Amino acid sequence: MSLIAIERAKLHLRVDGLDEDALITGQLMAAERLAMAWIRRNVYADAQALAAAMAAVPAVLSEATSAYEDALEQAMALPNALERHAAIAAAQENYDDAQGEAKRTRRGRVLDDLFTSGVLLTLGALYENREMLEPPPVAQLLLDPLRAYG
Repeated sequence: MSLIAIERAKLHLRVDGLDEDALITGQLMAAERLAMAWIRRNVYADAQALAAAMAAVPAVLSEATSAYEDALEQAMALPNALERHAAIAAAQENYDDAQGEAKRTRRGRVLDDLFTSGVLLTLGALYENREMLEPPPVAQLLLDPLRAYG
């Protein structure tokens, strides 16, 4: 589910009708994810959603730690060294992903006009170009004050 209403996105794109709703919805969600990746933070619809996500972090990390330890134990039981190494690397990657998601959640923000503007500019560029790897430069300027470092 998108943080920004499709009606607002269509207004920004100056699109009428329902013909492109599926395309716009997908691109809107992609623009939000791209913007969140750019600022290295998760963004939530409201303070309650942010608080709930932050409250869940310890349990998620505990579960990730247990899964990591189980995966390491299973990997160590593999007789083939290459398979063991690959299994250990996969376990580490999954654990690192969980740690990264927890970090983005702890740095989380509530949806605001600056983020929304950056997303809508990114959406406009996606709608026009349909092949982007990062927010367009003007969206980056809007999103940079929200960006987390380190």
